[in-house]
Amino acid sequence: MRHHWTMALATFILLGLAAVVSASAIASSAGPDLRKEGRAMMVDAQYRLALALRR
Repeated sequence: MRHHWTMALATFILLGLAAVVSASAIASSAGPDLRKEGRAMMVDAQYRLALALRR
């Protein structure tokens, strides 16, 4: 059972990092207006992942 939690945590961290990198790339390439939208997308992606892991 511990292995499942470790894998879930590692997956959550990796996907969170990917979302941060993606949001940063979107924000820096599109201009300063989309930074808030990129952060909102990142938070939404992490929230959806957390819900998926709880199921």
